[in-house]
Amino acid sequence: MKFPAAIAPKLLGVAVALASAAAAPAAADARGVTTDTEHHHNRINKSGADVRTLLRRIPHDLTPDDIAFERSLRGVEINSDEDVHGVGQTRTLEICSKKNQKAEECGADKRDGRGKKCCSGLKCGGEKNKFCVTDKDADDDKDDKDKDKDEDDKDKDDDDKDEDDKKKFDSKDLSVYDAPPIDRSGDKSKGFLWHLYYEPGIKWAPRGYDFCVMCRNFKCKKGDYVVTSHCSANEEHHRWEWVEVEDGKGLMKTKSEDLCLDGNGDWDFVLRPCDKDNEEQHFENIDLTGEKFQLLPSGHQKSKPQCMTMLHHPLAANDDDGEMIIDQPCYKAEKTETSYWTADYRPKISEKLKKADKSCRNKDCDECEGYCEKDSECKGDLVCYERGNKGWRTNLESGFDPNPNAQIPGCSGQGRHGKNYCSKKKYVSPYSDKEIKKILDNA
Repeated sequence: MKFPAAIAPKLLGVAVALASAAAAPAAADARGVTTDTEHHHNRINKSGADVRTLLRRIPHDLTPDDIAFERSLRGVEINSDEDVHGVGQTRTLEICSKKNQKAEECGADKRDGRGKKCCSGLKCGGEKNKFCVTDKDADDDKDDKDKDKDEDDKDKDDDDKDEDDKKKFDSKDLSVYDAPPIDRSGDKSKGFLWHLYYEPGIKWAPRGYDFCVMCRNFKCKKGDYVVTSHCSANEEHHRWEWVEVEDGKGLMKTKSEDLCLDGNGDWDFVLRPCDKDNEEQHFENIDLTGEKFQLLPSGHQKSKPQCMTMLHHPLAANDDDGEMIIDQPCYKAEKTETSYWTADYRPKISEKLKKADKSCRNKDCDECEGYCEKDSECKGDLVCYERGNKGWRTNLESGFDPNPNAQIPGCSGQGRHGKNYCSKKKYVSPYSDKEIKKILDNA
């Protein structure tokens, strides 16, 4: 058992006093009470008892200050109401649980070193009421529970409103985008795209169909947060690795840098150097087979499960930023249909899209060349395939492909984010004008 340097002399003094009492004749203490040498001798192992053993049973000639010192040192309390100065008495000490530790009286399992009761001034509270907390902490827990109840009531009201709105509008009745299939068999060593699960009729479908979690500003940097944006298989800052830790838990590591997603003790998540011992970097429930999953931050779990999601619906107006990744109660993320993800191993795409040597305004752009703005800027029967690089409402109204990295029909590669290229096939929105108006009126 190790003690701080400032405490060691006092412990040594206690130990020496006890050992001396065991070997010396009976003598009167400072209070005039005779100390029974044999009484001590029977309780002290003369063949090498350590300080911990000496302190397991406290003789009557220790002062209340010594008792308080021992109590604060090891988190123990006297298991008796008798006077600590009683002649020839000893007091058996019982381990109690300190603040934020579990206790048996709070319903925690019985274990070696775990207190039966909470130490003085503490009571049961915290998660599932199994921890020892102060009155203030207990009041805070009650406030949190009351707040959760208020949020639940508000959510119920919102649900009722959603049901009323649903009678007027249901995204599942609309046309849908064709989404690229999830690649389940790609090269695992290249990392995966942390892909937002999409299915026809999902609430945010009019915004696009291919969103992934990425580093901001084209580079993964320490201390920066991560966002959802349109997927790009050719960009390293879009790729992730799963680093197994234990018991199904692991780290979400960027492929390009030795940086992992860190809860940082708050609701936003940032990139920090990977550390397997840091529970703020632990996640669980991932599925690397291509099936959808909810990713749970292990260090942030509360009475209601927390899921990785985003601040709002997926949103990205450019190629270097997007919607911040956070954690939220799963039931809230499920309402916005942003709680599920897939691990997508799609390979990089050979790049053949290119910018024309001359401006497309001279009607000189060939197939897979850009950047065009209208069909007349492409040669012959070629047309301009238009990809959205504005807000999703503008893209929808203009009839652009909502994915600025969308594959150009007949061409390989992704080209420049949001730029248009000449193709044999023009993009046609799945939504009618009537549907677009309905979507925007209910956005």
